[in-house]
Amino acid sequence: MSRKYTEELHALLDKWESKETIDFVESKGVARRNWRMLCLEAGMVDGRPWKQCEIARTFRLSVARVSAILKTVRARLSEPDEGRTALGMTRKYRAGRYRFLKDHPIVNASSVMKVVLMFRDPSRTKGAGGLGWDGSIEFVAGGKRWRVMSVGRRQRKIYWDADHHPMCSGGYIVFWMEEDSQGLGNNVGKLFLGGGANCTRPYQLVLDCGGVFWVVDSFNVTAGNRLVVRLKPAEHAGSETMGRRQA
Repeated sequence: MSRKYTEELHALLDKWESKETIDFVESKGVARRNWRMLCLEAGMVDGRPWKQCEIARTFRLSVARVSAILKTVRARLSEPDEGRTALGMTRKYRAGRYRFLKDHPIVNASSVMKVVLMFRDPSRTKGAGGLGWDGSIEFVAGGKRWRVMSVGRRQRKIYWDADHHPMCSGGYIVFWMEEDSQGLGNNVGKLFLGGGANCTRPYQLVLDCGGVFWVVDSFNVTAGNRLVVRLKPAEHAGSETMGRRQA
């Protein structure tokens, strides 16, 4: 089935692999995987337009799911500038922070598994009786308490094999934080099992607290059996600035 694309989409597809295009696509909240699906559909990757059933087999998704993804991508990249809306501002901000991570890798981040093991291995809780996935967690940075609003993932390097499967060398799990003045914390199971924080790959954990990146420093368990994770400023390769804001 042939597709008609808007002029805006044609302009992006003409330079589908350029850094400028990728940055713009991500600023619209479109994942690289989903952008690649559209490029396959449009015939930009290997010179022939792919059918949605082929894309579905390659990415191990249902045809219905692929169709929904492509519809969303086409709409999102063809819509008017949303920069002034709350959603648009969030997307633009996070895309800028992701680019900042790409250009300024963090050198002192720990694996997300460092936190996960506090719940998988009761001996690490120092006699607290084992926290378990039903426990709660809170983060402390800059003298303030923080909780996770949402979870993002950023691959450091991504390659595509002959079958268009992503081959990556790890990356970052990004916790997008909000100040937790009421001490609500987060449920561990929802955060690490259902919130998108991939616990099985060699991803490093970084946390964006009020426009500054932080990393895990130390742990302690409160009398209420809550894990408190204390954070320290992120150190960036090639920069003397810690926890630097994205311009």
